[in-house]
Amino acid sequence: MPSRRPSGRLRHLPAISLLVFAFTTIIGWCCLGEMNIRHLFKSKAVYVFRVIVIACVFSATIFHANLIWELADTFNGLMVIPNVIAIVILAPQVKKLSQALPRSA
Repeated sequence: MPSRRPSGRLRHLPAISLLVFAFTTIIGWCCLGEMNIRHLFKSKAVYVFRVIVIACVFSATIFHANLIWELADTFNGLMVIPNVIAIVILAPQVKKLSQALPRSA
């Protein structure tokens, strides 16, 4: 039975693709985070954010992958808190604006 593994130059394609995807994802999230930090706290806080990002990226390279995934899941879960607070605060405005819309048949 022939091997299903790519040979020659193609054998490195998945690893290179994963590297490029991971690198561009980190860069994209860092840029988005910097814009948010700059908007919320002004430019001096951006340097603190960069140090935190560099520490997180470095620690992700030395700690066990299961720990990193657990931390990522925890922080994603914690993002629910500010979203729920915003929904509660904005609900009256949404209700008022939705009542002003014309009703369709």
